Amino acid sequence: MGVHAETNNVRSLSLQEAIKLAVAHNFDVQISRLTPDINSITLWGDYAAYDPSFSVGGSDGYSKSGSAYNTTTGTYTTATQSYDQSYNTGVNGLLPFGTKYNVVGNTERINNIYSGTEAPSQYTTGAGVSLSQPLLKNFWTDSSRTLIAVAKNTLKGSELDFRYNLISIVAKTEQNYYELICLYENIKVQETALALAKQLASENKRKVELGAMAPLDEKQAESQAAASQAALTEAQGQLDQQQNLLKALITDQYSDWHKVKVIPSDQLVAVQEKFDIQESWKKGIAKRPDLLSAKVSLESRGITLKYQKNQLFPQLDLVGTYGRNGLATSLNPAIDDIGNDRLPYYSIGATLTIPLSNRAARSAYRQTKVQIAQDMLRTKQLEQNILISIDNAIKSANTYYETIQSTRAAREYAEEALKAEQKKLEVGQSTSFQVLQLQKDLTAARLNEIRALANYNEALATVASNEGTTLEKYKLTVKVN
Repeated sequence: MGVHAETNNVRSLSLQEAIKLAVAHNFDVQISRLTPDINSITLWGDYAAYDPSFSVGGSDGYSKSGSAYNTTTGTYTTATQSYDQSYNTGVNGLLPFGTKYNVVGNTERINNIYSGTEAPSQYTTGAGVSLSQPLLKNFWTDSSRTLIAVAKNTLKGSELDFRYNLISIVAKTEQNYYELICLYENIKVQETALALAKQLASENKRKVELGAMAPLDEKQAESQAAASQAALTEAQGQLDQQQNLLKALITDQYSDWHKVKVIPSDQLVAVQEKFDIQESWKKGIAKRPDLLSAKVSLESRGITLKYQKNQLFPQLDLVGTYGRNGLATSLNPAIDDIGNDRLPYYSIGATLTIPLSNRAARSAYRQTKVQIAQDMLRTKQLEQNILISIDNAIKSANTYYETIQSTRAAREYAEEALKAEQKKLEVGQSTSFQVLQLQKDLTAARLNEIRALANYNEALATVASNEGTTLEKYKLTVKVN
């Protein structure tokens, strides 16, 4: 999204607009948005375990045997030449409940020549299926099913991680937006302070020229004006840096925004928020994406543990085959034999494999159990940290709101005190030094009030972020491709 330049390359920006820009163009958001895509592709690839394999083959062979004398029977066996042509096809694979299958079909043609005399061709055909079903190890789960289940959770976790990252970026955008307003207000205060200092310096100069004031008072006023100018210059430098901090959050085309002056269209206001700590805690436990992601990771550990427990069992596989053969001196009758079930075959059995140690499987199972216990403690620790962070954020917000009231009163008193002192100075009942001191006090009081307003609004953003309700607050819908 490009910059909509306004007069003199100035862009008026509301907080809602800044957040929308951050959601669409922040680099961290864009990068984390791709992680679920990667995990989705990985999950899709994991289902390849159930993709069947097709094979086809053929061969053309020849063999020759010489004549030989049989000492037992006293006869000679004739020399034989044999030509063999065979073709076979097969489909094999794995089913989602652990069954392995192999479907085969074959055709073979044999031509024998005995002492120069060619015998009739012989065709053999066959079609059959073989199955293997685990009954203990790899029965209720196996490596493929475990891999897919964990991959599903990994995808779910990455979506939650993206949501958490988005909340963090939105909260940072809020806070930096409020800081930008604060610095603009600071500049106004510093400009007012500079104007007051210059006005006093000018009046003192005139009085010195008239002989009604000592030169020291003039120098004090000029010193204050220089100090106010320095403070204004510093505030302007801070504003430029804050502009860049906000731009870094809301754009992926900084060069387009480089010369743009962002002017916040919102104001720093103090709307008192009534907090219910218990309700906020419920929201945090139910909505915080990082906590939900931690629980998904714990669930993945459980899936792995289930698989590893199954690997502790002996391997008992039920195996079976069924098929039909064909035999004839030409191909079509041999194929017809398969359909007529003239030469069937079948078998059923079992294979038992018992590991004598199984140390690797037992070690993996025990290790995962300890890791689950560790992850459970980490999850409980995260829950507690969330409760503490919410509590701290609410207390900070309440404190800052009360500070607003006191700093506002202090600013109003400072304004009245300066006005009174200026009137006393006009009639010779005060000194320039006292007026300068009250000007400093007023500037400090104004800056404190602005700071308190910014702190309060930033604290509200922190409360929502800690609750995990930032996106709902701004009616943002998370869409992951």
